[in-house]
Amino acid sequence: MIWNEKLHLSIPSNWEAIPLSEIMDYAGGSQPPASKFIEEYRDGYVRFVQIRDYYSNSHITYIPIRKSNKLCAETDIMIARYGASLGRICYGLNGAYNVALAKVSPKVKEYTEYLRIFLMSDGFYNKINSIGQRAAQAGFNKDDIENILIPFPTNNRCIIEFNKKMQPYFFARLQNDKEINTLTKQRDELLPLLMNGQATVNYHLSAY
Repeated sequence: MIWNEKLHLSIPSNWEAIPLSEIMDYAGGSQPPASKFIEEYRDGYVRFVQIRDYYSNSHITYIPIRKSNKLCAETDIMIARYGASLGRICYGLNGAYNVALAKVSPKVKEYTEYLRIFLMSDGFYNKINSIGQRAAQAGFNKDDIENILIPFPTNNRCIIEFNKKMQPYFFARLQNDKEINTLTKQRDELLPLLMNGQATVNYHLSAY
């Protein structure tokens, strides 16, 4: 094992510390004017993904489909760039993402889950926050993140095998999150009806 002063962690001797820019690309989002926002889906529009949407579905917004939109899929690794959520890693939504988010694109798709786990680590979060807090407006830019070092093996075969083993767990978690969101939505829709008497619940007690 060797100690890397910049990373503050131990890495095996057959690994090295490389900049994130060597294994991933990073792209910030776009921001159309608020006058283009609508609250209900219609043809020719796409969901506008904002940081708050990863916490709640209570303020879903749609914007016109345009070439300038930056698009994300539910499996993409998204990073919150500004504000209280600075450095948070998000996933699970499809749409056009705004300027407060950035998308990570692995240069080799089999690096995805290793990157996701590294970016979700306390070490990365603390590093990106220390950079962000030094800025006039809490946040970071492309150069900041791409110059952060990541432990990486000299032979990428183990990363590819790691991705193969971890992907099923990621998809299972993604499915679980979807089911939780569905149940939460049903609860939020049903609760007001119960409270004002528009709906009732019938209890069936079994006799033993």
